Amino acid sequence: MLDPDVVYRSDGGGRVPGVARRPVSGALNVARLLIGVAARNDTATPQLSAVNGATGVVFKLNGEVVGVMGFTVAHDKITEIDFVLNPEKLSRVGEGE
Repeated sequence: MLDPDVVYRSDGGGRVPGVARRPVSGALNVARLLIGVAARNDTATPQLSAVNGATGVVFKLNGEVVGVMGFTVAHDKITEIDFVLNPEKLSRVGEGE
């Protein structure tokens, strides 16, 4: 599913520990990072949702949004993953629902 040149970016706003501060490139590197993130954070519940007009994932913990992951897809491969964990930006998720 991952393009060989996929790029992963995360935004913790400097307030979330353990968030990659620089983009991670390459399918193997991104897959390893995501497996590590999943292993450390098994308490948040993922839910498929529309993110910027495309399919993405919203992560909730105790009913509160704690992360939003959006994907860019080209030729049936994920070419970019953007993971927002910045609490200031997440406070706007769900407005207008």
